[in-house]
Amino acid sequence: MQQPMEGRDPDSRCAQYMPVENVESIEKYEAGGYHPVQIGDRLGPDGQYYVVHKLGFGGHSTVWLARDERNSRYVAIKIALSTDSVNPVERHTLERIQESTPACSAARDHLPTVLAAFTQSGPNGTHECLAINPGMCSLSASKSASDGVWLFDLDVARSLTAQLIRTVAFLHSQGVVHGDLHPGNVLLQPQDLSSLSVEDLYAEYGSPIREAVVRLDQAPLSKHVPPYVVLPVWLGKPCEDITVQHADALITDFGEAWQPLACSRLTLNTPCVFRPPEAMFAEAERRPIGFAADIWTLGCTIYSIFAQRDLFEGFSPDEDDILAENISALGKPPGDWWEAWGARKQFFNESGEWAVKSPRICDGESRSLATRVGYIQEDRRGNVATEEMADLYDLLESMIRWRPEERISADQLVAGKWMRKWGS
Repeated sequence: MQQPMEGRDPDSRCAQYMPVENVESIEKYEAGGYHPVQIGDRLGPDGQYYVVHKLGFGGHSTVWLARDERNSRYVAIKIALSTDSVNPVERHTLERIQESTPACSAARDHLPTVLAAFTQSGPNGTHECLAINPGMCSLSASKSASDGVWLFDLDVARSLTAQLIRTVAFLHSQGVVHGDLHPGNVLLQPQDLSSLSVEDLYAEYGSPIREAVVRLDQAPLSKHVPPYVVLPVWLGKPCEDITVQHADALITDFGEAWQPLACSRLTLNTPCVFRPPEAMFAEAERRPIGFAADIWTLGCTIYSIFAQRDLFEGFSPDEDDILAENISALGKPPGDWWEAWGARKQFFNESGEWAVKSPRICDGESRSLATRVGYIQEDRRGNVATEEMADLYDLLESMIRWRPEERISADQLVAGKWMRKWGS
């Protein structure tokens, strides 16, 4: 049942605001939407959390850096849309994992810790809030910040990959599929910030940059909208500056997680570049998506850690563009998927060769998985040993397979050749 929508700003659907780059959609500040937060707000029981900066945002939440004044530490406060707060999937998932994990488990080091959970009421409804350990920046943001290198050091890439393999295996052992694993949802963990005062934090990382919210029609802002939006703080480093000592991964954003043994899932909201192919056909086939979806997305993520680019690419691609990329790498998909794919004639002939003169094809060149893995050696100027490249190909080939049941399991990855030889 959704939150009641009484009190909605009657102009919210047609209101237009002056655009502000690198912030959340201002139009989502409405009844049922984002909670309007300002720097200096106090959140939580007895105003325990003092908002000092913004960490980021997504389609379903904003994330703020706050000073926990009761425990003298900084925390990330993730505030969900009011309409998403009725069924707090992320909190339930993380708390379940936390309760079942021994305190000494290494898996805890790479998963968010729920320090507190509370609700926050405001003009747009009641919002589920999580206080969790803060992250520094995502792997994708670290690469985007690169000065033309776009590569993690080889030892860093190995370390991050091993951490992710072990942590995904742990999640699967707990019956949990992450459901949205990609480099944007893997953060690097910062050094301890607790010793910094707010003034010291601003001196090191910059004060909050506020951008006024302005309606194009010059009408006053409603109570649902904040007077300003805040640009996220940059706590990160370019990928080439990350050392192996600080290559500490944190898998975040469990809002899409589920337990396949308890409920079925027929769709995924993973970005299509990383989305496994079964998600495109699951609803029509009534075939639930399972743990193997994480294996595909983990394989794509590992590739992006070692390479400069993503395994599957496209210019503003949709799911058809990416399925064509999958076919370029793996060959024709299983026959039932091939026949069910309505857009196939826009890309291929019936033999699975690129169609001629199709406006949806860039170069018509097939690039096998082996060719794509070979780009890693090119990106790294031949500095990866032949033996390691062969083992990396074997690792990725076991994960990037058409049929979910043909992919390696997370437990097998942990016990496999790559982890034994390179994952330590």
